Amino acid sequence: MAVELIRLSPPNAWHKDTIDHIDLDSIDYRLTALSPKKTRVSLVLVERWLVPDFPKKADWVRASSKYWDALVGAIETRYRSGRPAKG
Repeated sequence: MAVELIRLSPPNAWHKDTIDHIDLDSIDYRLTALSPKKTRVSLVLVERWLVPDFPKKADWVRASSKYWDALVGAIETRYRSGRPAKG
């Protein structure tokens, strides 16, 4: 079980806090327009582990990169298809 609190800062930022049984994390997201067709997503993450057996940084980075690559790919595919975004 986890609790997530998301605070929106339209039009280009949001903050998420998560509390669960193994960690506390806080993520700040910011969108920056680079050009009319490019946007950068910046993430700042603070992770506080509550258990002694937590993932090594390299393993965590690998898993996170896999997740974000899949998410970005799905968002881009949906955008290019002309279908509206879904939450």
